[in-house]
Amino acid sequence: MRLGLPLLVLFLSSSVWAASSVSYDFYFHGNGSVEADANIFLEWPFSEYSWWEPAGMQAVGVYDSQGPLEYYVENGQVFFFSKSGEAGQNIRIRFSHENASDCVGPVCFSSFSMAGFSGSQTEARLHFDGSSLFASEPQAKDSVVTSIGGIILRVLEVANDGRGYSSRDYPHYQVFAPEGDDYSEIMAKTESGYPTVGKLTGVAPNCGRFLILAIPENIILFAGDYVGACLIRMRRFLLVSNLNDTSSAAEMILHETTHGFMESLPAQGSSWFKEGVSEFVAYRIYDAQEGIPDSSAYVVTNQTFNGTTVPIVVFTRRIRLDSLEDFYLKGGAWTPEWNPNTLQSRSDLEFGYQYSHFIFDSFANRFGDGSVAAMLSQLSRSAPTGNRSTASEDSELVLNAMRSAAGTDVSDDELLYPYRSVLLSKGAGAFEEAIGNLSINYTEMVKLQNALIYSSYRASLPTYTPPDMNFSMPPQEEEYAPTSGDVLLTILVLLLAVILPIAVLALLVYAGYRIVKKLRGR
Repeated sequence: MRLGLPLLVLFLSSSVWAASSVSYDFYFHGNGSVEADANIFLEWPFSEYSWWEPAGMQAVGVYDSQGPLEYYVENGQVFFFSKSGEAGQNIRIRFSHENASDCVGPVCFSSFSMAGFSGSQTEARLHFDGSSLFASEPQAKDSVVTSIGGIILRVLEVANDGRGYSSRDYPHYQVFAPEGDDYSEIMAKTESGYPTVGKLTGVAPNCGRFLILAIPENIILFAGDYVGACLIRMRRFLLVSNLNDTSSAAEMILHETTHGFMESLPAQGSSWFKEGVSEFVAYRIYDAQEGIPDSSAYVVTNQTFNGTTVPIVVFTRRIRLDSLEDFYLKGGAWTPEWNPNTLQSRSDLEFGYQYSHFIFDSFANRFGDGSVAAMLSQLSRSAPTGNRSTASEDSELVLNAMRSAAGTDVSDDELLYPYRSVLLSKGAGAFEEAIGNLSINYTEMVKLQNALIYSSYRASLPTYTPPDMNFSMPPQEEEYAPTSGDVLLTILVLLLAVILPIAVLALLVYAGYRIVKKLRGR
């Protein structure tokens, strides 16, 4: 994700005819502290003049060639008074910026919007004290940045003091993370996937290398973001190899890398375009690294946990079939103004990313993988580099570029709602067959995973024998099975056991009776 900086249209506040040029000197100190001098040449005499105060900066002084001038700040402008009636004066306004939150460890990123004159070249000279330049946007040549009109300047600097962070160099990245962090496995997978970014986009980045910065928790909302000037920020715990799925961590870095490849293209105001293409590229790399074939939505791998090996279903990164069907059947309308930075539920946020990916994955499935690169190539020719406008206008640029790359007049609905007509006209079965592995049938994947685990568990149940249990058992006699004679004998014994005591008791009673009768003489 991917922070978007607002575009500021910069104008001179008053008396444009009286000024002929402006340039800037920036002084960076590697601790969030920056000073900037606006060097304004005024061709004609003036008594009072004004200049824009950049957002996030504060005017701390105004000077001419003789010394300080009286000034005041009002409504974002610096008003100052001349001490001379002469023409051709050079005015210097000193601005100060102090924000330590711009820095994490030795890495500092700052951005400024500086006023300029429409149609005239503005030059910004970058000076570093206690730090060095890693990258800037626009790109600096010999520490000088030039632009027509005003300058939206982003600067990435690295302090000379490591401040508890160490760096490691890779062919396409430099990683800054706290000392002792191990991210070697993640970066190995990231580097192996890097060439595919260029192949799928057909775009070359402005960055010679990207800087990956490990960010403490609770500083950024997302797992990672690309903020410009070659800087990728990632939450620190995601960069630790032994705590994470290395393929997933590499996929996130490559997603942000794709943003860096595309940052000079038009349509930067269209989130579904930027996020959709970045997901398309990163997911293709993830699938390849996990061994998921193009014809399938999953692969089964054996993974070991605490010494036990079990089969695990690795899903391809796709939108869920049930979510997609529900969205289409409820008449959901995809909004080209979708923005992941706006407040929304986690489920809505995740769906936005998944659906953005689905748009471009479907486009590539229909017109070929090369269609995405062709679309980006067409887009680069459709508007000035770095063009920024409204989300709707940018979306229209993207849709027109997609039609051009497809070589056919595809409607907006076909591009923004792939296969929806199949679901509405032919039903769920035909819809699932049509989109194939462009979505995930999550219910079936869970059933498959459970079946594999159950099968593995049943197959792994041991059969114990006495030697296995390490003790001996005496020989066992055959089990006794009673015969009919045994049953008859048992019945006779039971009858005797009941009748005999009764007969004996009867005899005793009779004997007693005879004795009593004789004693009475009867």
